[in-house]
Amino acid sequence: MTTYADAKVNYGTMPGKGAAFLVQLVKALKPETAFVFGTARGRIEQLIAQNHDSTAIVTIDLPQAEVETAKGRPDSNNIRYRNNIGVSSDENVGDIFRSDREISPRINQILGDSRVLNTAPLAGTMRLVVVDGNHALPNCLSDIASALEMIHAQGGIIVVDDFKKPSPLNMGVDAAVVLLQQITRLPVLWPAPPPKGNDLEASVAVIPVPAGFDVQAEARKLRSLLSSLEGN
Repeated sequence: MTTYADAKVNYGTMPGKGAAFLVQLVKALKPETAFVFGTARGRIEQLIAQNHDSTAIVTIDLPQAEVETAKGRPDSNNIRYRNNIGVSSDENVGDIFRSDREISPRINQILGDSRVLNTAPLAGTMRLVVVDGNHALPNCLSDIASALEMIHAQGGIIVVDDFKKPSPLNMGVDAAVVLLQQITRLPVLWPAPPPKGNDLEASVAVIPVPAGFDVQAEARKLRSLLSSLEGN
């Protein structure tokens, strides 16, 4: 895992412990499908694809033209973050996995606003969803609702990055996960179960969604709350 251990080099990557945990999760779950909110340069997608050779992955991030205008537009810190990791044009989004010819055919990249993403074509199809997009409460809560809508009918796992990570920039993530737990009664596993024998504790929330869980009904509850929070 040394490739992902350096937080500075892999800024915005779920580096170190988070990456190590995700690798172990992918190896254990062997998901045939996965969705990632927050492509950035595409290391999370690369990590999933490299550790299960048949996972089909879909990922979404904002095109550069919508950074200032999208409903889920980044705040000033998110814009600084995009600049820091070298995402200054659409060509930079996902460039890491696109340059890997072995895995790129399995990754479908969407340039768009996750706040207005139509999840209907993906409903009930995803075994693993990683939420690592905009960290503001409304945006993170919207992404979590979309993640629920996409979870496979036979169950799946939602991973939310930067949960309870010591920084005021992550408060929206913490609040969104707590609201998910309160409304849906789904269990939130944190600290993340460490990879066997490595004694790692990652700043990620892991939400197992069981088979038969009414994801659409629970997602509607989250969207109703989101509408109330935004005064709609």
